[in-house]
Amino acid sequence: MSKRRSNVLAIDDTPANLMALGAALGDEFDLQVATSGEAGLALAREVRPDLILLDVMMPDIDGYETFRRIAAEPALRSIPVVFLTALDGFESESVGLALGAADYITKPINVEITRQRICNLLEREQLRREVEKQRDKLEETVRQRTAQLQDRMEELQAIFALSPDGFVSFDQYRRVSQVSPRFSLLTGLSAAAITGLDDRRLTGLLADLCVDKARFRGGHPLDLVPPETDMNRTPEWEVIELKVPEGRTLAVTVRQCSSSSVSLILYLHDITRETEIDRMKTQFLEMAAHELRTPLTSVLGYTEVLLSQSFDAQDHREMLGIVHQQAEHVTSIVNELLDLVRIDSRKGQDFVFQALSLQELVHEAVSAYKPAPGRREPRVIAAARPLRIKADRRKLVQVVANLLSNAYKYSPGGGDVCMEYAESLQEGVKWCGLAVRDRGLGMTPEEQTRCFERFYRVDHSGKVPGTGLGLCIVREIMDLHGGRVEIQSTLGEGSTISVWLPECLES
Repeated sequence: MSKRRSNVLAIDDTPANLMALGAALGDEFDLQVATSGEAGLALAREVRPDLILLDVMMPDIDGYETFRRIAAEPALRSIPVVFLTALDGFESESVGLALGAADYITKPINVEITRQRICNLLEREQLRREVEKQRDKLEETVRQRTAQLQDRMEELQAIFALSPDGFVSFDQYRRVSQVSPRFSLLTGLSAAAITGLDDRRLTGLLADLCVDKARFRGGHPLDLVPPETDMNRTPEWEVIELKVPEGRTLAVTVRQCSSSSVSLILYLHDITRETEIDRMKTQFLEMAAHELRTPLTSVLGYTEVLLSQSFDAQDHREMLGIVHQQAEHVTSIVNELLDLVRIDSRKGQDFVFQALSLQELVHEAVSAYKPAPGRREPRVIAAARPLRIKADRRKLVQVVANLLSNAYKYSPGGGDVCMEYAESLQEGVKWCGLAVRDRGLGMTPEEQTRCFERFYRVDHSGKVPGTGLGLCIVREIMDLHGGRVEIQSTLGEGSTISVWLPECLES
């Protein structure tokens, strides 16, 4: 590809000078000519020359004024201008150079020197343009990278602020540089209080916040992460427990960073809920094992006696009856345990909600329930109007059955069990309720606060049968229905347990 010829604009009011320039420069450059300053300005705007040769002495507007107008136009001001003049003396040359001329050539023109100066100027201008081009390209790259970094920084700041976990970053001198809001919320240590602290002081503060049995190791955090740590390796976790709030449990790890500005990141994850769930599971299993051990021990004991000894028919039958009774008790415990497990794991996802008549549900539960011999069936007080709720039929029948069973078991001395419908209006919402009342043992205020706990039983004598799971299941089912359970009880007089659900207006 041939090299592009540079475009030179010559502005001179003397045609002979222009012809001389044309003859001298025409072979190497594309020469454009103009005979006045005004014509030269118009042509410069049109062709955008690479260089302008400008005569100083011209009528109308002279070369200096023409130059000033060229310099005033943003599109033209960067074009190098060489003054041509017949004037002698340093003063005229000084004026032109002071205005910003690239060079000054005196007449008569030496063609060879003029050609060389023009070539030098054009080469220098080409280099200047290349530098400007590279500068502009670099500035654009910097602008884009800065924008990307800013976006990334804002994204990281958002993650930092919104993360449910706590973070603390340390600078290259292992001093606290950034503190996430969640870290302050979890520990009570504000960003203002710990920013600038070194890692030893921060770990010391964390250790002081912990209970003795689960204290954060107060040593140097770098002890937790060897210098040669593989950045892809799974981090080691330490579990700590804070004094305040009581029971808050955190998993802590420290990661080393290869960044020049971040040396370490301290990471806190709140595992209080997981720890409590694990504790409850362990307690649940322990209590389940305890509750099952008693009837199974009885079954094992009586079967061993029956296998090793001979009894008359009446005693043999009596012992088999006890074994059967205890086996039924084990089955009841297992069934209720399975109910709780299903409720916990499915969270009501298997419930089939539909518009139902509360009276029909109660009738279904009462018809299926058989009181112990000698006990009268529950007395049901009719509602003033039909009450409809949205519920899972099978689960609500189970709720009513559990309440009936509980009322009969905890009134061993007899007395009527009464069921009564109720209505209430709370914050513009109509509620339908069912109260089951007995005349039995009753409960103390402390027992009322604990009666919905798993395996909790008001009777500690062992004379009242049951698993201690019935009311717990009632509470779980009602919670998943968006309902509520209320209890009123007086020790020695009896208890009333009420369940409530929003009224369903669907037909």
